[in-house]
Amino acid sequence: MTKRAKQAHQRAGYNPSLSSEIIDLGHLPNLVGYALRRAQLAVFRDFSKTFSKFKVRPVQYGVLTVIERNPGLKQTHICSALGIRRANFVTLLNNLEHRGFVKRGRAINDQRANALYLTEKGKQLMLELRKANKAHEDRIAAGLSRENRDLLIQMLNNIKFSADSSILSQ
Repeated sequence: MTKRAKQAHQRAGYNPSLSSEIIDLGHLPNLVGYALRRAQLAVFRDFSKTFSKFKVRPVQYGVLTVIERNPGLKQTHICSALGIRRANFVTLLNNLEHRGFVKRGRAINDQRANALYLTEKGKQLMLELRKANKAHEDRIAAGLSRENRDLLIQMLNNIKFSADSSILSQ
């Protein structure tokens, strides 16, 4: 195996001790999508470990954060902002409401729509979740300088926005 292939394995997080032979991943470690997926798996593993004691999944954390920052926001706006299908959101919201973290109320400008608010229990949970998230973020970005972390986020947002705009134009 070439030196370049070995370096690609290391960047991809390949662990040769799990196999009796090194597998040539070809060009996969140099593909944006492949690298993003590997990074996503690592991030989600750490997120799950960190947030398991709260029984909170990434999408729930996102919803709680948006509600916290935008009390009274309508369900449809949260779905749109986070890219969640409305049908999936109802089940997710029912769970958060059942657990006592979120409450529905009437939207100010549209009495037919529900506005969402954190309960006191939800506000307390968010204090704990932000602390846990800080530790999580510190771990997953430990190998990056502050500047590189900020650049990575900027670059990832550029990919997302580019993809979103191309999907919307189809």
